[in-house]
Amino acid sequence: MKMSIRLGMSVVAVVILSAAGIMELNAQVPAQPPQPEQQPALLPQQATVQPAHRSRMLEALGKGDLAAAEKIVSDLQAQLQTSAALATQGGSIVFEELKACGFYPQETRFACVIEIKQPIGYAGPVGAIGSMEHVYFCIDWDNNGVFTQLESAGQGSVQMHDEAQPASAKPPWVYTVYRDFNPFGGSRTSNNGATATTVSNAPTFRVKATLSWAAAPTGCDYIPVWGNSLMFQIRMDPIR
Repeated sequence: MKMSIRLGMSVVAVVILSAAGIMELNAQVPAQPPQPEQQPALLPQQATVQPAHRSRMLEALGKGDLAAAEKIVSDLQAQLQTSAALATQGGSIVFEELKACGFYPQETRFACVIEIKQPIGYAGPVGAIGSMEHVYFCIDWDNNGVFTQLESAGQGSVQMHDEAQPASAKPPWVYTVYRDFNPFGGSRTSNNGATATTVSNAPTFRVKATLSWAAAPTGCDYIPVWGNSLMFQIRMDPIR
């Protein structure tokens, strides 16, 4: 004897032993719901600086309430400062991240690559005021492993906007910023009439670049709330 029972979407065969012999039941049982993909563990910075903080920051900027925006940044910086590891790494890189930096010696120029990871969260689409991504540079001129404010080389910035909605493209987008600077001692060439003789012996220095969204860094030890820091080496190659 065969019986068909509809209970769901998955079909299973059930065999029952009885005195009369074997009874086979074809039953449909509920299918198991799909299991969500396992999410990676949050970085410590992400646990401290959450998307809700970004929303509050955007609300303050939209109202022109700079005092409230500065308080959000300072409060989160204080939390990041409690951990030496977090203070070194920087803040959240959910929205933007400094990926690589380099040096163009002939122009005495730093250049860095910023990856924009989200379609929104940058203070409005094109036509709105938008926001800024700032990169601040410091050079360890005495090569002692410590960056002081006397070793600041300034910053470069790029304006950022939200992707138009409905979105026609998906992140990430890659931007660059650059900063020209004047090294100590002035030009690395000595002009003699119509010729220029290089006086550089191509020394190597360490550089620290710090990315910060919205709030411009104020020094070499600045802790970004949204952004991160990178260390890289440069060599002052001859100009000619």
